Amino acid sequence: MDLVICTKVGGARKPDKSWIPYNTPENLRSSIENNLRTLKIEQVTLVHFRVMPGVGSFEESMEAMFKMQQEGKILHVGVSNVSREQLEIAMKMGTVASVENMYGHAQRNSMKSHYGDTNGGAEVLDICEANGIPLVPYFSLFLSTPKKDVRIAEIAKKYGINEIQANIAWLLHKSPWILPIPGTSSLAHFEENLKAAEVELTREDMDFLE
Repeated sequence: MDLVICTKVGGARKPDKSWIPYNTPENLRSSIENNLRTLKIEQVTLVHFRVMPGVGSFEESMEAMFKMQQEGKILHVGVSNVSREQLEIAMKMGTVASVENMYGHAQRNSMKSHYGDTNGGAEVLDICEANGIPLVPYFSLFLSTPKKDVRIAEIAKKYGINEIQANIAWLLHKSPWILPIPGTSSLAHFEENLKAAEVELTREDMDFLE
């Protein structure tokens, strides 16, 4: 099996949690070339361009990404934190391999935070489904688990699983084009997350969780 190397470009967090933009075509190219040198490879398998609201030109940034794809530095181009309009623009410019937006049971739509506007997966899921583009949800557990939704708790109790597993199971049943990426530093939690794929939610369960 080939190693899939995925990276993300578009910004970096400063100690005060504000963003250092890397959205200019020059900085995007510099970032990708640094990745290639550091990893000692000739091509990055997948690169997500993360949109920073109000920073730089989206079209110019995407043009730079697809240019580097043409040059062979990137195999697949994805986008992250995109609005519906931005996704449609990107799709007209080239092939979008995947979309990485915030999405989880408790927070599906766009929201404002101290990091700036964060675009949700609900606004773009239908586009992804219609065009066969995987939606990779980030913050799916980070925003969902602290809210203690009684419906998730009931489903977890029904199937003898924990609420984390119930959240992951919901994502897997929501759409075949959703690709969950629950992060963990614990092997035990990793094994629990995998078991969520064995849970078979019914149509009634999904309607209840809607």
